[in-house]
Amino acid sequence: MDNGIRISEEVEKFLRAARSRDAADCSRMLQEKPDLVNSVEAGGYAALHFAAFNGDVQMLHLLLDHKADPNIENMDGNTPLVMCVKGRQLECIRILVNGGADVNKASTSGSTAAHFAASMGYVDCLLLLVELGAKTVYAESEAGTLLHWACHSGDLNCIGTVIYELKVPINAVDKHGGTALFTALFMKKTEAVEFLVEHGAAIDIAIAEDGSTPLHIAVEHANLECVRLLCSCGADASAKNREDKTPLDLAKAANNSAAVKELEKTQVPLEKRAEEAARFKNQGNKVFQQGENVKAAKFYTLAIHLHPTNHVYYSNRAACYFNQHFYTGAYWDAMRCITLDPSWPKGYLRKAATELALKKLTDAFTTASQGLKLDPANKDLQQVKDEAFKQLKK
Repeated sequence: MDNGIRISEEVEKFLRAARSRDAADCSRMLQEKPDLVNSVEAGGYAALHFAAFNGDVQMLHLLLDHKADPNIENMDGNTPLVMCVKGRQLECIRILVNGGADVNKASTSGSTAAHFAASMGYVDCLLLLVELGAKTVYAESEAGTLLHWACHSGDLNCIGTVIYELKVPINAVDKHGGTALFTALFMKKTEAVEFLVEHGAAIDIAIAEDGSTPLHIAVEHANLECVRLLCSCGADASAKNREDKTPLDLAKAANNSAAVKELEKTQVPLEKRAEEAARFKNQGNKVFQQGENVKAAKFYTLAIHLHPTNHVYYSNRAACYFNQHFYTGAYWDAMRCITLDPSWPKGYLRKAATELALKKLTDAFTTASQGLKLDPANKDLQQVKDEAFKQLKK
């Protein structure tokens, strides 16, 4: 064994049987020697870890009936519940929690099974854990928030779920003062960076320890796409870190001529950004009317980057995405639209229509009903509501 730990032959046989899903052999050995149930191999893995990862329901019940510790940790501090998440074993998650597993048990760094679910982009596991009592708020913990971990996966559906369904603040910080935007940048998840910026992440926030802004990090990681993105969204290229260095200074020191070129471009002045955004929106409207949804979406994206709090731009882009059958993008744009202006009926229409397309019929009916409260005469909303109701009755 790598760590020098030797295990007995009977323990090795028992754990081998557990790994190979041999419930009959495990049952026989447990009857002869009950304390095998919590025995571990060199890495600290118990039989319950193997059963959890494998999704072996029969083995799980057998081990729990023999008083297996549902919170036993391996050498990495991972519990059987974490192994369930890694194996994406939904039924086993429920069995373990019902069998006494602590849904909020944290490792020494503060990470829980919910953190792992977020980091892997497993929305189904994450929502089940929350349903079973998992916390969603981890303010300034060493592990960071669920949003920080969702950015490890880069899965936009998971990131959106954490922001909008679990209500994790988009600018919450970890113990080092970094927001989820920094995590996405460190992980080089460009799409996640763009999603966060469009959905309200602060682009000029600085890490307290060294004064780095997101633009500093993008330059340090030679991520030209994110440098370009942050600059287009108005990031301050003149911001200085604790070493009195700007992003441009860092780019020049690294001989990154492409980044230098981007950083030296003249940005649209703050007072002109809304006007320029409206110009792009009008261009988008023109090509949208011509049926060019892909091109229109690009214009609306440019408008969003210049004026990220205008709800109309998200609604318009949602329509483009919907027409392209890119329902995930349409859904999150509709959510952003409603968040920015919850009194605007069209946002609910975008969301309800997308939910209907995704066969989330109850959600579509509810969303359309919310929109009709704002605009009772809206025929499009009524049509979506009626269709959702019709399909629910089938």
